[in-house]
Amino acid sequence: MASIRLRGITKNFGRVEVLRGIDLDMVDGEFVVLLGPSGCGNSTLLRLIAGLEVQTDGDILFDGRSIAGQAPEDRGCAMILPDLALCPRMTVADNLGFGQRGAGDGASEWHHRVEETAKTAELARLLDRKPGQPSAAERQRVRVARAIIGPPGVLLFDDPFASLNSDIRAQARHEIRRIHNRAGATSVFVTHDPVEAMALADRLVVMRSGRIEQVGSPEEVYETPASIHVAGLVGAPSMNFLHGQLDDSGIKVVLPGGAVIDLATRCAALPGATVTVGVRPESLRVGRGDGALTGVFDFSEDHGDSYLHHLDIDGRRVTMRSAERHGFARGELVRLRIAPGAVHLFDPATERRIGPARAASPG
Repeated sequence: MASIRLRGITKNFGRVEVLRGIDLDMVDGEFVVLLGPSGCGNSTLLRLIAGLEVQTDGDILFDGRSIAGQAPEDRGCAMILPDLALCPRMTVADNLGFGQRGAGDGASEWHHRVEETAKTAELARLLDRKPGQPSAAERQRVRVARAIIGPPGVLLFDDPFASLNSDIRAQARHEIRRIHNRAGATSVFVTHDPVEAMALADRLVVMRSGRIEQVGSPEEVYETPASIHVAGLVGAPSMNFLHGQLDDSGIKVVLPGGAVIDLATRCAALPGATVTVGVRPESLRVGRGDGALTGVFDFSEDHGDSYLHHLDIDGRRVTMRSAERHGFARGELVRLRIAPGAVHLFDPATERRIGPARAASPG
C-alpha cells in the first residue's frame, strides 16, 4: 500500500492550463474516485500519478517521499484502462502471468503468483480458458488481476467501464471494489458517471475545469454539495434548481410564482438577496397547503421501484421521484411540497453553497 500526497499540482499543455493547483491527500488502502465531466483534468491527474505525464509545477509524494523524476515502472503503480488488450491466443493464466515471466520469475514462483492472484480475483475456474470465453465483466476482472499480480501499491483506473454496456457495469463495479478490498492497494478511479462514483468511493473528489470543487465521503458530498456544479453532478437524476428571493427575515424564500419555502435555519445571505434553490427529486412530495409549489405535469418514467415525474415550475424543468404512479394527465396542475430540511441554497453569482439546511439522505 501507499499514501499519496499531491501538492500544488499544475499541468499545462502549451498555453492550455489543464490542472490548476491541485492539493489532495490519499491514505493507505483508500478508494478515491475522481469525478468530473470530460475535460475537467481527472484523467490527466491520473497520468501524472502514474508517471506517464510530468507536472508543470508541484510535487507528488508516495509515503512521504517525492517521486519527481521517477520512471513509471519504478512507482509501484498499475494502470487499468477500458481497452487494455488481452492476448486472444493465450489462456487467462498466461495473460495474468505474462509480465511476471518477462520479469524472470521461475516456473514455480510464476504458477504461485498466478494462482494466488486468481484466487483474489475469483478467476481460478477460468485459468485454462481463452479471453474470448469469459463474459465482458470477467474479462475486465482479468485485466485488473493482471495489474495486481505485482503486487502494486497503487491501482489507477481510467474510466475502466467505458467499453462495457449498462447491463454489466453494476457487476463490474462490485467486482473491482471487491478486488480492491482483497488486494489492499490504494486505488484512484476516474469516472464521468455519478452513480459509479457514489457506489465505489470511500472518498469522492469532484473536479471542474482543472480544479477540485469538493472532497468528502459520498454521503457528505450528496447531502451538502459545495456548489451548483457539485449538486447537479452528484445524484441521479440530478438536483432541481429554481430561482428565488430571500424575504426580510432570511428564513423564507419566495419563488417567482408566489410560493414560499420555509428554511430550516436562517440563511447566511442578506435578506432580499436573490438565491438559487436546489431540491433533490426525492425531496418533492404531492401536497397542498401554504408554501406549496404549482407545477404543470409533462410525463412520467417508470423505473420499476419508483417513478420519475417531470413537471414545469416557473418555466423550469423539475423532476420528482415517487413510489406512486399518481396517474397525472399531461398539462395537469400539480401541487408539490418540499420535504422539511431538504432545501439547498446557492449564490447565483458565485454558484457556491450558502446553506442553510442538510438535505434528506438519498433513498
